[in-house]
Amino acid sequence: RIDSGKLLMGAICLSVTGGILLVAVSLWSAWYAPPAWQPYEVWLVIAAMLLALAPTGIIFPNAMMGALADHPSLAGAASALAGTLQYVLGAVGGGFARKALRMGRVGCRLWVMSGFLSVDLESHLQTIYAQ
Repeated sequence: RIDSGKLLMGAICLSVTGGILLVAVSLWSAWYAPPAWQPYEVWLVIAAMLLALAPTGIIFPNAMMGALADHPSLAGAASALAGTLQYVLGAVGGGFARKALRMGRVGCRLWVMSGFLSVDLESHLQTIYAQ
């Protein structure tokens, strides 16, 4: 039988390794990958994401078990509090994500508009100096 603390630490290390690998694969595929590797880049990213996200199935239950192990008489209340916090933090995070996406859309619109303005200004200046 494996100790829960060792299992939790191993899963966290595996998840962190997957996250680092995901960043490394993304940077490599964006800047250094030869064109022959282009069909395989998506599979490398998927493999790194799997390595980063799959251990959460081990991390969350073991972390909850470790948190509830010290107070077995309050396990029901602590479990209810943890579930409620998951929903509340998910809702708050979703609100922030929605605002970030909205700001991202506004930023993209401004970026596109500035591109159109610079192209229009450049063509206008070319016609002025051509005369």
